Amino acid sequence: MSRAEVIFRVLKNGVAITPFRQFGDVDKFGFNLTSTKVARYRKNARVRTKAKESVTQIDSAVSMTVYQFTQFVRMMSILGVAVDYEQDAGDFEYQETAAVGLFYVGVQDIEVTGIASGSTTFTAGQFRTVDPELGIVEVFELPAGLAEGAVLTISGTKGAIAKGTRMKAKVGAQSSNTLEIIVRDVGEDSIPQALHLYQVELSPANEVAFIGEDDFDSVEFTGSALDTSQGLGVLMDLRDE
Repeated sequence: MSRAEVIFRVLKNGVAITPFRQFGDVDKFGFNLTSTKVARYRKNARVRTKAKESVTQIDSAVSMTVYQFTQFVRMMSILGVAVDYEQDAGDFEYQETAAVGLFYVGVQDIEVTGIASGSTTFTAGQFRTVDPELGIVEVFELPAGLAEGAVLTISGTKGAIAKGTRMKAKVGAQSSNTLEIIVRDVGEDSIPQALHLYQVELSPANEVAFIGEDDFDSVEFTGSALDTSQGLGVLMDLRDE
């Protein structure tokens, strides 16, 4: 199964809370079963020989490497939980102590109309909106007579952000990602089959390179398939076209 499509849906308390979706470009998906055994060796002979062996535990391991950073994959990579992210269009004001440097005003998609401290106003050459999408304003110099530490007010307008159009996730809000996963073979000459795992716990296995050296970044997830009332899952043959 060197070419396969991986689809998933999110589980909560064993119940699906989303429809199935695609992971996209998955470089590799591995599933491994290992057993723990105990053995009894006879001691009534000069050479100990194995008389009985029993399996006491079966462990599973799941690993996958994903190359498409969808909103959900990015949220998985930080063990995040989605939080509300919306913004009404309108005016905003942000107060901070006066200084030369960058100011994050806490809202996005901004247009700054002015900066003032009491009756002292900044001229256009003394500040600039350097990142309107994030909401960053840079102050290059303070007006004459205005000391650092004075309270300044940054005023402007902010654009509307509709709920559900952008992702916002709380970092480290869960211990793992709980998914139901189907790995469906799509190779030209491979065996038509699908691996269906009913409940998989996955966590990021490597760092997420927000600044990286590679042209194509990926994120790896590892975890286990858990036993359910139906077992771990099934491997089923599909129609051979």
